[in-house]
Amino acid sequence: MKYIQKNKIEGGHKNKTFKIKTTDGNFFLKIKKHDNFNHKIDYKNLNNFNFVPKLIFDDDNEIIWEFLEKQELILNKENLSEMAQIMLKVHNSKLVLPISNHKARLIEYYEALKHKENIPLEVEQFYETALKIIEEFDISTPLHNDPWMNNFVKTNRGIFLVDWEYASMGDKHFDLAFVIDGSWLNEDQEYFFLQSYGIENYDQEKLSKAKLLVNYLTLVWMHRFDELPFDDKIIKSNLHKNINNKE
Repeated sequence: MKYIQKNKIEGGHKNKTFKIKTTDGNFFLKIKKHDNFNHKIDYKNLNNFNFVPKLIFDDDNEIIWEFLEKQELILNKENLSEMAQIMLKVHNSKLVLPISNHKARLIEYYEALKHKENIPLEVEQFYETALKIIEEFDISTPLHNDPWMNNFVKTNRGIFLVDWEYASMGDKHFDLAFVIDGSWLNEDQEYFFLQSYGIENYDQEKLSKAKLLVNYLTLVWMHRFDELPFDDKIIKSNLHKNINNKE
């Protein structure tokens, strides 16, 4: 795609993203940085969702979407309800995705830390528990796999869910846990989000286990980097909180 202007978008932990301007308007460009688990999906399969930006172009090196004019996402009841309905639509869809990548990701991230220094005690402490949780999980539901707060984009057309590069099949409780702990929801916000998703559509015990898994995967993922993408204190705190809830 030929463009008139290209401006780097700050943020993101490993991707290079840009706002590009063409004669047809503004678009969002991501330069793909491949690992063993991302960009395995056929992005055209997302076209049926009205909460996913329009796909413009996709190849092995880059992907281009319509550009979303972002507004502040306030985690009030209206927005939490919309986020919950988005997740429910994903989970109830017939979206065809790669098989679950959760166990392979956990093992690869954990192995990458074996020879690093200053690794948190929680890496060893929770490894077997996290593996066991994955073994017990359902793997038949389409998942976004990274639905933290920054991947919900508020616009004047509603909320969009972006950054689908790690999407796979798996257990819906993983996505729910990711929304809750990845958006730092308080108890009231979490309660309303889950009520909006539907109390008949999830299991509280499985959700507690999924929270532990989400935080553990985040911990081993982030400690592979020489410089942490963000502070790990809340992640470690969530691990201990969720192991107590699990017990």
